[in-house]
Amino acid sequence: MFIEEPFSKRMCLGASRGPIGARPLVSTAQTIVIGGIAATAAWNDCGVKPRCPITGGNKVQARTHSAVDALIANAKGLEEAGAFAVVLEAVPLEAAKQVTQAIGIPTIGIGAGPHCDGQVLVSSEMLGLSAGPRPRYAKLYADLRGQIIEAARTFSREVATSQYPGAAHSYDWAIG
Repeated sequence: MFIEEPFSKRMCLGASRGPIGARPLVSTAQTIVIGGIAATAAWNDCGVKPRCPITGGNKVQARTHSAVDALIANAKGLEEAGAFAVVLEAVPLEAAKQVTQAIGIPTIGIGAGPHCDGQVLVSSEMLGLSAGPRPRYAKLYADLRGQIIEAARTFSREVATSQYPGAAHSYDWAIG
């Protein structure tokens, strides 16, 4: 279970995810491990962090050689701190490949190409539940938002025209 809450609220979870930028990320991972959460229960992400002004917010990261080197150094620091995995979000596929090859723990990609050890998508984006633009990497597998809206409209129309509920959706009162 992963939630976006202040660190103090996440300490009891089986794994912790912290959207923090640059080197403070490593010291936070070390604190989590030292604080009693097992080394296999700390993970963190490198790459885009929408709420983090240090990395530039919701933008693709690691587009230069120096930025890729910094990303690799950060991932290695997380590994040394005891993280069991690193999430690479919105980084070029070649950068993700280099990070994956440079560290001994799994990389999980979200918009980082096919070279990561695993993949993840946000379910609300994948299922079409979100309104507005989706990130480039968020493939739409279903349009559930559209289906939900249409179902609600149909229900409303049927109630307004007394088509629902009908006999098939009601109970008889059997008086004996």
